[in-house]
Amino acid sequence: MKVLLLAATIALGLFTVGADDAQAQRRGSRDGYATRYTTTYSSWDYTFHTYYGYQEDVYVTCGYYTCYEDYRPSNRVYVEETVIRNGQWAGYTRVTVYDSSSYGPNDRYVTYYTHGGRVVRRDYHRNHRYVRNRTYVHRSYTTVNYVVLDEFTAGIILGTEFVRLGATVASACDPRSDSYDACMALALASSVSGSLISISASEREAERTELQRQLEAAERNRDELNIEDSFDPNF
Repeated sequence: MKVLLLAATIALGLFTVGADDAQAQRRGSRDGYATRYTTTYSSWDYTFHTYYGYQEDVYVTCGYYTCYEDYRPSNRVYVEETVIRNGQWAGYTRVTVYDSSSYGPNDRYVTYYTHGGRVVRRDYHRNHRYVRNRTYVHRSYTTVNYVVLDEFTAGIILGTEFVRLGATVASACDPRSDSYDACMALALASSVSGSLISISASEREAERTELQRQLEAAERNRDELNIEDSFDPNF
């Protein structure tokens, strides 16, 4: 009985605090939004080039505008795109390409920062055989503090971590333990906090990025079915 009371207390306390934090986070997250999607490298290379007018200086050597090493046309790329709509960084986007659907820090291949319809900074996260400078910055944006921008964009998608936290806690709960009920209450409270931050499918649809729409349109026009229509299920 004491365990159940403890569980209820933890759940109520975490829900109350979590709800307040979630609502605050949700208000902050309206400064921008993030989406994840996947496509083939050939579609990504062509669409990113045409949409932003971007290509690496050594693209002829690479054979592709974006010049990813050891990528074949049918290889998949996993994209996380963050769009900032309000505040100091309004108008910027951060586009990170991963080589795995897990979207882990070690899976990052390259990150682009864009503004005004052009790429203003590019960071490769590993050494590149063809591109000598892992970081490129447009001459008009050399004074921008991209570390601060990165922290801001990370905050925009922070809400998704609440749901993941709940799932992680739940998986660690031992049914044979006396504290099992309390553990599950903690997991439930974490997940509920995350669900408060989640936005509806209609909002998600409205927040499909223009680059994402361009990719989908290009593939439809080419009668390809490579892109996974809608958001990545792991996001």
